[in-house]
Amino acid sequence: MGAQGRGEEKAMKMSAREEITYNILLMILEGKATLVSEGDGWLLAQSNPRTPAWLYLTCEPGVAAQKAICEALEARLAENPELRVTADPRFARKTLEALAVQTGRALRETMPMIAYACMRVSGVPSSGRIRRPTPADRGALAELIRQMAADAEGQTLSDGEAAGFADAMANSDRLCLWDDGGVRAMALIAHRTERYARLNTVVTDRAQRGKGYCGMLMAALSEELLSQGVTPMLYADARNPASNGAYRRVGFEEAGRATEYALG
Repeated sequence: MGAQGRGEEKAMKMSAREEITYNILLMILEGKATLVSEGDGWLLAQSNPRTPAWLYLTCEPGVAAQKAICEALEARLAENPELRVTADPRFARKTLEALAVQTGRALRETMPMIAYACMRVSGVPSSGRIRRPTPADRGALAELIRQMAADAEGQTLSDGEAAGFADAMANSDRLCLWDDGGVRAMALIAHRTERYARLNTVVTDRAQRGKGYCGMLMAALSEELLSQGVTPMLYADARNPASNGAYRRVGFEEAGRATEYALG
C-alpha cells in the first residue's frame, strides 16, 4: 500500500478535534508527501524535506514506538539539519528530548500554537464590509503583507516579494478584505476541504489597529463559510494574547494545541 493510502487510513481514525488540530498534516497527506512513516498510535508526515514534519500521536509513545519515531526523524535531520517538527507537546516532548540527546542537539520551541475552530459566530459590531480584492488593491495588499512579515516573523520583505504577493492575490477569491473607507484588514483561506477551511495571513493595517477590524473580518468570513457548511479553523501563536482574544471574541474555540520544535 502506498504512503498516501497509509496516511488516509490513519487520518480516518482521528476525532473531530484532532482533525482540526492536525489540519496541516491532513493537507500534507492529500498531496504528494515525501515522507509518511507510521506505527501503532503515531503518524509522521512531511510534504518535502525543507518543510516542517508533522507528528501525530494518540498518547505518549512506548519504548519501541519512541525508537521508531526517533529513527525516522534522525533520517530527516540528516537530509535537513534545520528540520522543524510540529506535534502535541503533551505526547511528543519526551520523544523529541530523547532525539535531541541521541543526536547531540538542543531541543527548543519555536512556536507554541493553539488550533481554533468557529462553530458559531458571536455578535460583532460592524463598520464596513467584507469583499474580495481587485487589481486596484495591489498597493494595500503589498503593504499589509510587509507589515505581517515584520510583525509576525521579524522579516523584511523586498519590494519584489511584496509586489509578487499582491499580484498573485489581486483577483483571488481566497483572499478576503475588510473595507471601511479603505482596506483595513485581510485574511486568506489557505486551504479548504469539504469540512474545514483553514485561515491564515490575518493582518490589520497598523494605522487601523485597536478598532476591531480583525474581528469584523473574521466574523463575516466565518459566517460566509459556515453558511456553506464549512467550519473555519486557524492556528494562532499562543504567545500573542491580542490575536487570541480577537479570535475568541468572534466565536473561535480552542480545539487543541501543537508546538513547532527545532533541533539546533
